Amino acid sequence: MIKVVLCDDEKKQRNTIKKYLDEICKEVNIEYVLLEFESGEKLLKEYPSDIDLAILDIQMDRLNGMDTAREIRKFDTNVDIIFITADSSFMQDGYEVRAYRYLLKPVRYYDLKKHISACINEVENKKSKYITIKENNNREIVRVPVSKICYIETENRYLSIHTDKQIYTTRVNISKIEDELKEFKFYRCHRCYLVNLEKIKSITSGGVMINDKEILVSRYKMKELKVKMTKMLGDIL
Repeated sequence: MIKVVLCDDEKKQRNTIKKYLDEICKEVNIEYVLLEFESGEKLLKEYPSDIDLAILDIQMDRLNGMDTAREIRKFDTNVDIIFITADSSFMQDGYEVRAYRYLLKPVRYYDLKKHISACINEVENKKSKYITIKENNNREIVRVPVSKICYIETENRYLSIHTDKQIYTTRVNISKIEDELKEFKFYRCHRCYLVNLEKIKSITSGGVMINDKEILVSRYKMKELKVKMTKMLGDIL
């Protein structure tokens, strides 16, 4: 089951995407819930919980799709975003809100299917993946969803796992966690840091920004990090 939001001020286009989405989900045999919004303002005001995918038209009246996405990212870093646009120049701005999928108008069935199918696979994969640790504070065994992890840091033999809402501390070697996460989009950018590439907001001269915190990137790893970010962008365009 996936939960999808569609935000577009053009009813005709919403109907087209609804029709395509229904056909795609039937074809790949997955249940879905679709919630429609005709403006970015209404979506933000009535934002549903546990959204897996948001399809946003960039060029809407008043609050456009890009500004809507910027507001969404202030409280939801997990939702996948697909932009609909008639102007490809907006693609550069999408990096800021970690939205790497674009559909050019007029939306074609097979283009939508390509991106929806990829998103479904990623969502299903994220939902089923956890890392299991023994938390240092209360000695409890904790399962941490991979999709919630922003970055991991190590200091004095302790490992801190920073998620969207809390921090877990454990005594595990960072290399062991790095190996567990190798199938996901994580990168060891520094001997002390392992970052989720999908959570990076921007790249600075000496690091990356994740949730308003600058994470150090080793000088000799900055080039490789940029290559990985570019490849991630290229894979899904």
